Amino acid sequence: TATGGGLGESSPPTARASAPVQYPLGGYYVKTQGMSGSSESPSRVNTSDVFARIKEEKVALVKAMEEAKRQQDHVRQDLVSDVMSENTRLRVDASSRFHELQQALQWERERSNIVAAERDGMREDFQASIETLKREHMMEKEKMLADLSLERDRRTDAENKRDQVLASSGDAMAREDADAERQLRILVETERDRLKEETRNLEAERVRLEADIEHLFSEKQLRIAAETERDR
Repeated sequence: TATGGGLGESSPPTARASAPVQYPLGGYYVKTQGMSGSSESPSRVNTSDVFARIKEEKVALVKAMEEAKRQQDHVRQDLVSDVMSENTRLRVDASSRFHELQQALQWERERSNIVAAERDGMREDFQASIETLKREHMMEKEKMLADLSLERDRRTDAENKRDQVLASSGDAMAREDADAERQLRILVETERDRLKEETRNLEAERVRLEADIEHLFSEKQLRIAAETERDR
């Protein structure tokens, strides 16, 4: 209307001849062109067009908001799908890696058991070799003692026979027996020295064999340790 009430909140201002006049309309200003040289009343405003335009803008804004929400939901779904796919991949990779580690641990345990068995076998072989050397040494010692005992018995028998001969024969026979006794004593002492030398040689050989076995055992242990370190 031309005066207040309804669309306007105050009386229209007086405009100059060629300047447009603005009237407030619910947040919008409607411009009217005045006639030259006189005060003009504002023209009638078609409010239905204004409200239709407002409605169209509101509908467009709602559609834009819905489209933005759909795009946001689509992006959110893509992100969730990517995160779930990545979690699944990581879970599969972790499971595969855990299985590989379990298999490697099992192989390491089996290899350690094999190495321990070989080490125990080497220790048993070494102990058996030592026992064999001890038995051989004891047998040689017993044989030497038996030979010495036999020689002592022979010497005793010879001395008894000499006593019997001396008792029944003259001085010549006694001298011959004395010479024979000396020769026999020399032979016995020589044989005893030879047996002692053989005993020392056997003892030295036993010590050398024990040292060789210990050296071979150490070399095998070092080789096993080197192979273990290389495999690790």
